Amino acid sequence: MYHSAAGGNLKANLFLRAQDERVVISKEVFDQVRDFDKELADEISASEIEVLEIDGNVYAAAVSLTELVLAQGHPMNAAANEKMPLIALVHCAQNGTMPKCAMVSADTGTHASSMKSLCETIGIPFMDVAGGI
Repeated sequence: MYHSAAGGNLKANLFLRAQDERVVISKEVFDQVRDFDKELADEISASEIEVLEIDGNVYAAAVSLTELVLAQGHPMNAAANEKMPLIALVHCAQNGTMPKCAMVSADTGTHASSMKSLCETIGIPFMDVAGGI
């Protein structure tokens, strides 16, 4: 829906989605965006997109979520391990006082280390950056 309304433009889609839904990006990712595209970082800062810090609580949640994934027999490799702090950030944002958070990613593969696969295993809402849940 958003992607069509944005004329198929992923950047416009993200900003449209942020007007109606809670969209969060980690401070680490935001800092990288700022290094490569200051104009885009300024647009993000002026938008409804939240920039959240991945702190010790998020890393502790990442460890717990990794243990949960492993207990369910889901394989973990280096790529999957790198994604867990971002998934934990979404998990920690489910605090009950704000609207639900979902992982928005273009990593929609079906392989075990894809963001979509990991989110489905843990039960974190996932949506394709170009589409819906």
